Amino acid sequence: RIEVVKGPLSALYGSDALGGVVNVLTQDPTGPFTLHASGRAGDGGRRELDLGASAGGTLSYRFTGGLREQRAVASTTRPDAALDLVWDIRSTVRWAATPTFRVRTDLSLLRERQRWQLSADGFNGFNDNHGLSGWVEAVWAQTHGAARARLYAEDYTHRFRQAKAAAPLASDTAPE
Repeated sequence: RIEVVKGPLSALYGSDALGGVVNVLTQDPTGPFTLHASGRAGDGGRRELDLGASAGGTLSYRFTGGLREQRAVASTTRPDAALDLVWDIRSTVRWAATPTFRVRTDLSLLRERQRWQLSADGFNGFNDNHGLSGWVEAVWAQTHGAARARLYAEDYTHRFRQAKAAAPLASDTAPE
């Protein structure tokens, strides 16, 4: 299910959500243990790989990971000198302890590196992004309602650097 929340009500999702929220609610993992893998390739050095495992039951889980790479970006000075590399890992674990008490935890990790040419003399710009978010939720359902407690944490860092090379200098101390 997908919910789109606009206006001041989106602030329920945190102080950074004032512009709105697109909330994707995933279905509980079901069925027997399943593995999946897919790969794609295309123009511009585009490659994608997705891997995952899931199972349902009293203790259900889903783990997925992906890698996406693009080695040509049309909007840059030299499209063939660009790079966009992203990997991410997502997981959910859900435990139905009793018919009225359940626990869920979700975790997402992101690593992104971008490179593009800044000038004709070979200077490149680099974006390095790291993200981690996760939460744990317990729900106690009763006949006339439910009590829910959720603990959420998030960390995101962005770092811009530049160098006259295909990788930033290891000694570069640009701030995050």
